[in-house]
Amino acid sequence: MTNEGRRRSTFLLLRAVLIVMLLLVPQQFAVAGFTYSLKHAGGRCRAYSFRYWALMNGRAIIGSRLHMEFAREDDRPDSLLVRGRLPMGWDLSILEYTKPIYRIALTGKPTAIEATEEEWKRAQVLNPHKSWEERRKDHEFGVRVAEEDHAVINGHKLPIRGEYWPYKSDRVEVSPSGRYAVLHSMNGKFDERRGEFYRGRFYYQIYDLQTGKEIFWVDGSWRGAASWSFFSLTDWVTDNMVVLIPDPEAQRGVLLCNVPE
Repeated sequence: MTNEGRRRSTFLLLRAVLIVMLLLVPQQFAVAGFTYSLKHAGGRCRAYSFRYWALMNGRAIIGSRLHMEFAREDDRPDSLLVRGRLPMGWDLSILEYTKPIYRIALTGKPTAIEATEEEWKRAQVLNPHKSWEERRKDHEFGVRVAEEDHAVINGHKLPIRGEYWPYKSDRVEVSPSGRYAVLHSMNGKFDERRGEFYRGRFYYQIYDLQTGKEIFWVDGSWRGAASWSFFSLTDWVTDNMVVLIPDPEAQRGVLLCNVPE
């Protein structure tokens, strides 16, 4: 092999090694990749994945955080209809909806198949959009979040499993009747320049506010940035059913949990 051939082979080898290293080393500002565990959920949660979402006008959804809107049909108790909802505008009062509409199975295999607009119109929406003011009232429902490692709700001290709280508006989600609450917390490495955590673990803890007891929790890990996205989409579908959405684009990792056994 000539000297030129050796140099070229060495260059190609070094480039290949560099590419592999870039793929293996966590990228601090990459879109967050995550895993989650239902080990401590006691069989209460079902995980759903969706093939794709698009806006009703056909535009692609890129980098958006999809809220899930659920509807129930009177004659189909074993399934729910679901679509994505994008609140927009400075006060989040402008709404755009996604297609397709999906039907998810509540028993058997957690499948998601496409449904029709006509089926949606006949169904009853379970968790309609709330204004910013209404959501603020929900967060302030008897809640005092301590600076350290717990929240106080209805006089009960509720410890968090993570080391840090997320943003104030995303820390606690109380069910409509005030019976249950989800607490959000995380562990991770803090990037002072961006003011954000990256690479760590996140926790959803479901508490009974009558007793102050933790019922179950879901935890996971992520790499990259976007740590806050794991918590901003949590929503109570009914008073005893909550949706947890670690994936901000809601294509995978959408968890629907029934709180009572």
